[in-house]
Amino acid sequence: MTSSMRSPFASSSQSVTWLCVFALLAISYWIEWCSGPLGPDHFVYTVATQKAWAGQDPYLPHHIGWGYFYPPPSLLLLEGLNRLSPHWIRPALFFISWSALAGVVAVLLMAAPLRRGRFAIAALLLTSVGVIESVYRGQVNLFVLLTMAVFWRAFQAEWMWVACIALGTAICLKLTPIVFAISLMTRRHWRWLVVVVVVVVLWFAAAAAVIPAGHLTTSFIDALRWASQQSEPNAIAALWNFSLSSSLPTVLQTYTRLHIEWQTMQDVKLLLLVVVLSITYAAYAYGSVTRIAFLMVCNVVMVLAPQLVWIHHFALLIPALVVVLVPMDDAIVAWMTLIACLCFQSARLLQVHVGIHPALPFACGQLLLLAAVILFLLRSSRHSVR
Repeated sequence: MTSSMRSPFASSSQSVTWLCVFALLAISYWIEWCSGPLGPDHFVYTVATQKAWAGQDPYLPHHIGWGYFYPPPSLLLLEGLNRLSPHWIRPALFFISWSALAGVVAVLLMAAPLRRGRFAIAALLLTSVGVIESVYRGQVNLFVLLTMAVFWRAFQAEWMWVACIALGTAICLKLTPIVFAISLMTRRHWRWLVVVVVVVVLWFAAAAAVIPAGHLTTSFIDALRWASQQSEPNAIAALWNFSLSSSLPTVLQTYTRLHIEWQTMQDVKLLLLVVVLSITYAAYAYGSVTRIAFLMVCNVVMVLAPQLVWIHHFALLIPALVVVLVPMDDAIVAWMTLIACLCFQSARLLQVHVGIHPALPFACGQLLLLAAVILFLLRSSRHSVR
């Protein structure tokens, strides 16, 4: 059965077809959900930077959905945007966002020879709802995505300084890329890990020296502690949170008589991801899993592990998705991943036009993606991933 199954990107015409499908879904999503002024996240960033430069705490008040939960060095980037005149902010964000995406595509294509369908896959993923949502909301995700892509390429090519600066910068923009530091916890890369720590410390020191608000690091830690202690999502999070620990209980309560507590599902999800990451780390340390496969697992864990996962967070899956979609000889993994992407892509449209709760396709997509990753790992332990 496996030998007769063809990859969805086995030919150029198939690649173009899927690209058109995703592009049409992206256009429909934009029309349904992204009309109007620049999204609310930019407003949150603006308020936080104004507070910081006025000497006030940018992390107060703590509120899921409208609170600021990014590391202090991220305020340096955002202040640069806020110094533009108001009518230039939206064009500047669009230009910077699409420039970052172009950089991501370039870096990912540099990582391996340009084969049939590879460019179409990269272009297809850039039409994902995660990317569309990030652009519309004025999110920092695309800057983080660019630094992640640079780290992947530099780590693969053994460019220590480039990799360490890129990873340190990603961590200072959004804390979750710290998961990639696990890839440096081997005998061969301890020095790299030290350099990453130095880069992060320098970024935090620069923020403390430039930003008038005091005790930023302490305030940031307090904000994270408050967020982690929320036992249940609030009204905003319940509406927009598509974490597996939120979407799967919602699906079970909506379509069955089963009931799973939100916190219980979060604990089960974290345990599963930790087990997958630990086994992959051990396999990577012993050389039975390739470096790029281990980075892919770190990427998936980084995005799926938090208790709050909103649509724009799925943009950060692009490097991992490219890795599992590119191998043209693994049709099953490619189809599973493509269907998972289609679930994410069509969730909101199914809600509007069919009445399906968006939690259902998001839960199915994440479960299917996890299954594809595990299958990919089992096969990559026997074959080299290029």
